[in-house]
Amino acid sequence: MYNSSSNDKSLNNITLLILIACIIILLYNKIKFTNLFNVGFDMSGGDEIKKITYYCVVDNLNDADDYSVSADDNKIANEIEFADEVENILNRSRWGDKYNIIRVDDPDKAIVKIHLSGRSSLDKFHDNPEYYSNGKQIRFSITTQSKFSKPEIFIDADNWHYGVDESGLSVNLYREYVINHEFGHALGYDHAECVKKLCPVMYQMTRGVPEGHTPNYQVKAEDYKNRIINRYIK
Repeated sequence: MYNSSSNDKSLNNITLLILIACIIILLYNKIKFTNLFNVGFDMSGGDEIKKITYYCVVDNLNDADDYSVSADDNKIANEIEFADEVENILNRSRWGDKYNIIRVDDPDKAIVKIHLSGRSSLDKFHDNPEYYSNGKQIRFSITTQSKFSKPEIFIDADNWHYGVDESGLSVNLYREYVINHEFGHALGYDHAECVKKLCPVMYQMTRGVPEGHTPNYQVKAEDYKNRIINRYIK
């Protein structure tokens, strides 16, 4: 006996299941497509290159010495110079082995914001100051971020312009180091210790290099080992 009602129900159930399966496949492919082209840096799995955009800005440096940018035209010139040098450093950085690092001119399109900041604006990050053996205060550049906020890098302008003698690096190489180091934090990587003779870039070279070790300004394989999870992901 042919039961059209029962067959219609079965057909409807099969059609519904096919429709649900199609929706699941579409959603899965959409997530894969979004993750491939979206700004983000979750390296918890897979070898695909992640796109990381950044924007550079010079903060008010009136508290600084001969590189004050209080005038608008000087600020613009200083900002372009700073951004160009940061771009050159990141273009040759070995963070580029795993990340597609791109400079943008619109801060709203950037996942990482890089500031050149005067020391008075960085004092809030030095509640518990540290000192060299000669009594001089150690002044660090800072990277801030949380699970819910984009990373922001604050480069100490004095260190940027004059270097840090204790690091054992020239001014230009110190700039290379500090951008690679702080950008590593922005990507979610923690500090690394000097185990081999050549220190990893995620070692705090600003403190000074341990005896018997050599300062370094470029990313090494061991810099990828200490990634902190639970970072902001676009």
